[in-house]
Amino acid sequence: MESVQNQAKRPEHLTLEGPFGENRAPRPGQSVGQNIQTTWEVRNREIETYLLTQQQDLGQCTALDGTTCVSPGTTQPEECDIYKCELVNGNLTYEVDQSKCQHPNGTCLKENHIEKDTVSCIQTTCKRETNDDGSFTMRVLIKPFACRLHSGFCLAPNKRDVDFEQCKKSFCKVTDGKYTVTYNYFACLMENGTCLDKGDTITDEVSCLKKECKLYKYSNNTVATGIIERFYGCPYEERCEDIGTIKQDTQSCTTKKCRMFNNGLFMNWKIIDQGCSVGDGCRNHAERWNEDTESMCVVKSCNVKAEGKNGYTWNTDIISHGCRSFNGTCYYNGDTWMDDGCFTKNCTVSETEDGGSSMKTDIVGGICKAVDGSCVEYGKEFLAQEGGPPCVCVEATSTDGYSIGQTSCPVPAL
Repeated sequence: MESVQNQAKRPEHLTLEGPFGENRAPRPGQSVGQNIQTTWEVRNREIETYLLTQQQDLGQCTALDGTTCVSPGTTQPEECDIYKCELVNGNLTYEVDQSKCQHPNGTCLKENHIEKDTVSCIQTTCKRETNDDGSFTMRVLIKPFACRLHSGFCLAPNKRDVDFEQCKKSFCKVTDGKYTVTYNYFACLMENGTCLDKGDTITDEVSCLKKECKLYKYSNNTVATGIIERFYGCPYEERCEDIGTIKQDTQSCTTKKCRMFNNGLFMNWKIIDQGCSVGDGCRNHAERWNEDTESMCVVKSCNVKAEGKNGYTWNTDIISHGCRSFNGTCYYNGDTWMDDGCFTKNCTVSETEDGGSSMKTDIVGGICKAVDGSCVEYGKEFLAQEGGPPCVCVEATSTDGYSIGQTSCPVPAL
């Protein structure tokens, strides 16, 4: 509690040339050097007794501002006090008739008036206090009248409030004039703004979590809340999968298993198998397959390596690289074969700078081809065309230096 009391110090007795020391023109019947005796007694800011004794022929009291005249029997406001001018036993007196308190905000409060601020929960009271000499002091008393809650509400002493938006109870306690609020939670405040009672659980089917409300009471009788979250499965594609479920991801070619630890406090998908992503499908570790083109034969393999505790890396390796013949047969480095044109071809495979391989097919020889599509060795007769004479396959040398078959047919007689 605090009090407001303004103090003003003035001399108890003054003899002045005029009521306030100014030069004033003499009134009719008043000599120039006539003395006018003025006596002030000031108790404090709230109560002032101003005794002004003047020549009776003046007939009015002078207000505290020194210029305003107040007629006997009338009152004059002076800040928060009402003064009254009276003629007593031939003497004019200017004394406090009604006293008020001045509020810190500048307004005036009547005696015993109580003003309550419902925002700050503070009340302001105007009280009269009697001094030892019989005078009195008007004093402003400021103190709380309730506990201010976080919501802005004023809670009366020894009263309780239930806040269902925050899931807590509030109690206003007063000790030695000090107002304090104690908060006790009766439920857990959830993310959606609802209150979950003690021991109750809710299930999140997307995150696979069960949430349980726990209340904890401390030695000072305050209560706090806690939400215990435990997994009951593993989230997978917007749904929950049971513990032990095995799933394969066809995009990453990963096989995973749902696991749980520490009574549901933790969970994870453990990779139990890893493959290689090839085209639109997956290949297992060490699996081999062909990726042939019109002129080339390629054999690849999936290679998976463990990396770290739960990680894997994979790549596809070329196991063999060869040449493909017209009938789809694959030939490898150093192999030769006869194609459908009766040419002998050779396959050459070499390593590239980046560690890969490349292939090349070269013609290394040739013989003759009969009209029926068969191949004819050197020195043999064959039909080169339907209805034609027999021809002979003769060995010749190509411009590239390898042997080829040249058809030699008899010249028709003239």
